[in-house]
Amino acid sequence: MDPHAPDSPDSPVRKPEGDLGKGPLLGKGAADAGASLDLINRLREAAQEVAIPIQEVGYGKLHDGKPFTGEAVAVVGVPIRFPGTPVETLDMEDLDSLARWLRRYLEEGP
Repeated sequence: MDPHAPDSPDSPVRKPEGDLGKGPLLGKGAADAGASLDLINRLREAAQEVAIPIQEVGYGKLHDGKPFTGEAVAVVGVPIRFPGTPVETLDMEDLDSLARWLRRYLEEGP
């Protein structure tokens, strides 16, 4: 998840959210950001079922899922630091947890 997904120029500047090593991210955006509340709730439930802590973080309205308006969209990922640089950093346990979380969600059948 790109923690730097932009908002429109008239929006306040966001700081990256999410802490390395505290679990994968589930984006929570404004109602007009294109996220599906039903999908987000099902993802939350899947994480709870396998005891994976998730961090709910804000994201900008101009994220990569925006072109899929009308489809169920949720923004998930792992916290990163120094994105787009040679020292981009993540916690491997967060990445493993993200994979287990999504596997559980898909096993239930979306």
